[in-house]
Amino acid sequence: MIFALPFLIPLKPTPHYSEPSLRFPNSIIEQFNNVYVHYRIFEPNIPKKGNILMIHGFAGSTFSWRKNIDTLTQNGYQVVCIDLPCFGLSERKLDWNHSSENRAKLAWELTQKVAPNEPWNLVGHSMGASVILTMGQLQPEKTLSLVCVDGLFVNPRVNAINRFLVNTIFIQRISEILLQRYFTKPEKFKQILASAYGQTPEEEAVSGYLKPFMVTNAAKGILATVSSYSTFSLDYAKVQNKMFLIWGETDTWIPLQNALNWKKKYPDVPLYILKNAGHCPMETHPKEFNTLLLKIIQKQQ
Repeated sequence: MIFALPFLIPLKPTPHYSEPSLRFPNSIIEQFNNVYVHYRIFEPNIPKKGNILMIHGFAGSTFSWRKNIDTLTQNGYQVVCIDLPCFGLSERKLDWNHSSENRAKLAWELTQKVAPNEPWNLVGHSMGASVILTMGQLQPEKTLSLVCVDGLFVNPRVNAINRFLVNTIFIQRISEILLQRYFTKPEKFKQILASAYGQTPEEEAVSGYLKPFMVTNAAKGILATVSSYSTFSLDYAKVQNKMFLIWGETDTWIPLQNALNWKKKYPDVPLYILKNAGHCPMETHPKEFNTLLLKIIQKQQ
């Protein structure tokens, strides 16, 4: 009887991820690596100097880079921001393996459609750092720089039992109820975002991050990403010459100590620390972040 209880609690109707009213003016949704992906292209205001791909972290989206795009395009860079599958306005494909390798192959396929045979500067925040580092190892000849923002490579290793449990209809239903009735309440969501920011978020940030969590299968999509698996092994020796780390000094989600410990093994990789910044320095300290990111990219051109 207890297993039936969650199914007696009604859920609100939710829009499909591809609902036109959710999109941005420059939104594009196309299929890459067997999944529909939402991405946005921002053209430079002056003659093009290069390409930048920006990949968000867990629970992020193209919205996460809203305070960085103008600076980059004004300096001559074509910027592409993508929503990884099951995040943002991309497809909630539950049977797709959300490994860093699959995500990297998807991202390379997309970039080659946008700018065939051209090299790319890759920027990844938190979870997105795993994706860009994998991209750098898969196609080093097309990689100019690998900028990891408060994140390093993490290879998901979920055992078969946990993978089975999170994909049961009972757990999926519980997650849908919790997401709708608790985590997406504006005040609760604001608290979560404040923890990541290390400061009180603007209302624009709360509503912008909330929107993708209101679509159909949002909770199931999150479960699908955390239950994915990978056997891919990153060889830092193959990517460290193009790596740069940017970290928020007061990050409590992935503390700075992680970067400091990692740098002991790879002392030649530059580490830039943004004072008083939390887990999302590109949003809370955009001026300092943009200046630093431009400096890195221009050096690698």
